[in-house]
Amino acid sequence: MNDKHYKMLIDGPVSRWNAWREFDGGLTQIDLRNADLSGLDLSCASLNEALLCYANLTRTHLHRARLRGADLFNADLRECDLTEADLSGAVLTGVIADDADLSQAILAVAVLRESSLCRVKFSRANLWGANLSKANLSGADLREIDLRRTKLHEANLDKANLDGAIFVVTGG
Repeated sequence: MNDKHYKMLIDGPVSRWNAWREFDGGLTQIDLRNADLSGLDLSCASLNEALLCYANLTRTHLHRARLRGADLFNADLRECDLTEADLSGAVLTGVIADDADLSQAILAVAVLRESSLCRVKFSRANLWGANLSKANLSGADLREIDLRRTKLHEANLDKANLDGAIFVVTGG
């Protein structure tokens, strides 16, 4: 973890962080591996391509955050607010995101293999081309989701709400 990045993000405000990211032009690799960001309000934060492996994001507010291509391998996202967040192409392999809210989030081509996604709210999220192979989606809210091209090989969908979902199972 880069201590400068961590301090700048937690000291806030998010608008200053985003201004720095825009000025930097994305040249700096954001390293927040193992960071404890639990409970922070990082709504609208620019975290595209950030390294967030093993980060603690429990109860963190990431509403409308930009996390395109971010690496969240084995991160703790329990009870995290990711509504309307952009996680396109993000790596979320092995995350624990039980009870998180990903309503209307963009998860196109994201990798969520072997993740715990129990009771996650995915209502109206974009999961086009996402890989949810071997993910535990028990009790998840997948209403009105387009699951075409979504890989669900060996995913646990026990008690998941699939009302109105466009559901085509593909191999993984």
